[in-house]
Amino acid sequence: MFPSFIEPKSKISQGGFLLPLVIFLLVGVSMLAIAISRVSSFSGASSSAEGLSVQALFASESGLQWGMNQLFFQQTSRIAVDANCTTLENSGAGQTLTYSVDGLSSCTTQINCSISTQGATSYYTLESSSTCGGGNLLGQRRLQILAKMQ
Repeated sequence: MFPSFIEPKSKISQGGFLLPLVIFLLVGVSMLAIAISRVSSFSGASSSAEGLSVQALFASESGLQWGMNQLFFQQTSRIAVDANCTTLENSGAGQTLTYSVDGLSSCTTQINCSISTQGATSYYTLESSSTCGGGNLLGQRRLQILAKMQ
């Protein structure tokens, strides 16, 4: 009854448009998945390194507290504290601490003590260097504290 102005095109001229679109989408989605995977793996390594760095900070603080205890615990004379600092230094090698508690079991701490005397006052510098982890993932911290005794 009505004339048909739009004639359907043949199947040969219409075929093949969907296939390139699907291939383009698959390639685009797979590249996006690879990029997300790489970002998440870098993020995981970064958070592990940050955790080891915090552990090293706590190990260094613990080392400084241990060193202050070794210096001043039950000491009333400057000469005795000077001798304790010399013992801590141990001919330039310092003292090495290893930890057995769960949070710091992969950490080691090196404690060094030095003395500077001015008149009747001794100034002590305690330095604590800690390393946690190993291999590619390593956290390191170095802290220093100054104390004096007259």
